Amino acid sequence: MFSEIIGAFTGQNKRDRHKLAGETFLLGLVGGAVTALLLAPKTGKETRRIIADKTQDAAGQVKDATVHAAGKVGNTVQNTAATVSKKVKRFHRGAKAYEREARDAARKLRHGARRAEREEADLD
Repeated sequence: MFSEIIGAFTGQNKRDRHKLAGETFLLGLVGGAVTALLLAPKTGKETRRIIADKTQDAAGQVKDATVHAAGKVGNTVQNTAATVSKKVKRFHRGAKAYEREARDAARKLRHGARRAEREEADLD
């Protein structure tokens, strides 16, 4: 149960589902190819040509899917970097504001202490 919760937060569950889907797809692809070879009413030469064509098609589809996935990953990385950068800048501005407020408060305390010293010196 805890591993499912942790997986939900880390994204591991989604990666596992995608991996399983990919493995299932490849298994189905191989199974379909074997079935097609066993039931094919074509000659060996024709079958080899068809297999070569289908392999090239599948390789093209895998390449396209890889390029698409890489683009999505790249976009996600860019968006995440931009979000982090904005949050760091916002944090930095907030920290500078707190620094100014602390400096002003310290200055006021220092002036107040000096004034109190002078007043005490004038009373003596």
